[in-house]
Amino acid sequence: MQRPALDTQPDHDAALPPGRSHWDRLPRELRDAVRMRADDSLFTRITSGRFPVAPSLSVRERRILWEVAFDLDWDGDLRRLPHFLFDFYTQHIRSRRMAARLVDAGLASWEDVAPCLAKNAWDDLLVDTLKPLTAATFAAAYGRPALLRRLLDAGCATNDTFGRLVYPIARAGDADAINLLLDMFPDAIRHGDMPVVVWSGDIDLVQQMLDRGMPPSHLRGYSYAAYRSLPVFQLLVRLGQITAPDHRHALYWGSPEVLAFIERRWPGTLRSGSFYIAYRGNGLPTIRFLHSIGLTCDKFRLLTGYFTKEDLAAVSWICDTFDVTVTKRLLSRVCSYGSIDLFLLLHKRSKIPIKTSFVGVAIDNGHTTLAKFLLRRHRPAARLAASRAASLGDIELLSWLDDWFPWGITWRTLRAAIRHRRISIVEFLLKLDVSAAWPSAMAVALSLPASDERQQLVEMLAKHESAA
Repeated sequence: MQRPALDTQPDHDAALPPGRSHWDRLPRELRDAVRMRADDSLFTRITSGRFPVAPSLSVRERRILWEVAFDLDWDGDLRRLPHFLFDFYTQHIRSRRMAARLVDAGLASWEDVAPCLAKNAWDDLLVDTLKPLTAATFAAAYGRPALLRRLLDAGCATNDTFGRLVYPIARAGDADAINLLLDMFPDAIRHGDMPVVVWSGDIDLVQQMLDRGMPPSHLRGYSYAAYRSLPVFQLLVRLGQITAPDHRHALYWGSPEVLAFIERRWPGTLRSGSFYIAYRGNGLPTIRFLHSIGLTCDKFRLLTGYFTKEDLAAVSWICDTFDVTVTKRLLSRVCSYGSIDLFLLLHKRSKIPIKTSFVGVAIDNGHTTLAKFLLRRHRPAARLAASRAASLGDIELLSWLDDWFPWGITWRTLRAAIRHRRISIVEFLLKLDVSAAWPSAMAVALSLPASDERQQLVEMLAKHESAA
């Protein structure tokens, strides 16, 4: 089925009225579920009005909205959600009905939703809605050997088309499925994708493929996967398919056992400065190995990398191993990532009290949970928090401040909301009557550039003053 083009979708991506975001048009139950699923930063960015029209939602934000709808088996109109290219994210679909509704709405094809059919073992739907060879491909990729055998026995592949099955079957590393394919199509052993069996790390399976006639030279194209298993790596070395290890593959994919073997056989291959390849790949086990052989790195660059991953074990190890001094700047950096556990870990290593600036950094980056945590321990930051929340349009944080620190909401809060044209925030603050202590609210509104939002603010303030 042909997926509709973006510009033929329903009007959910059209420009919205001033002061309204795409978020406002989503059903309440979906918004509540996203609030539970999304991290504070993402949730605040979606809901604060910083994205006034739907097309500005990022791929990740759209993906989370759809994943929540799938996990809830949401019964609403799927066309109200933003357009998304699903790929394998349909694995989150929980019911046959949702898969059918998605296709019936013209938002996806049956091939788009095939990952959920294979994952949930809905074999009848997989066979009935896809071409036999396509169904066999998904059966192989998602570990459905019985269904794969049934499709192969039914003649889903021929000598001209079996090549489509080689990669998913070999990549899955299922010996029974591989042997089944080879029994039916012996030429598959010489197919260029068969060497991907090295990904399994199973030395017996790789040796079996070689015994059945797989050319050793074909292994070179997938040698990067051999770094994950020492026996497989040593086999490729003996066969001459790895003559000089690639340090990038070693540091990204390599197990500590493979790295130790490389260091013994090819000293100096693992060069200084390679910590960052290890960080992006195999992570802390490789980094520990590199440190054990005396390599150095920029500890703060490595540390902030693990802030992103919120890896407490890695951050603790780096601080202990490299004797990191926790400064105010480092704590502010932690606040920008929003993890309470990371903040506590580093704060305990310092003598720095909680600062108002920490609260501001947390709010500016959308981490309201951390901001609330810090506010409970540093009450003087309430005024700054209220102004920042008003500027960003965070009604949820302002409501919380009104409950716990009402004295923090002042005329400065109203001024910030007006300057940033946060209409819903101004309306909320006027109900609290914070303008009583500051009669210049109208002057700030009139100083704004002409726009629909400015006119709406002026009318709102005038109505409030006349009522008072």
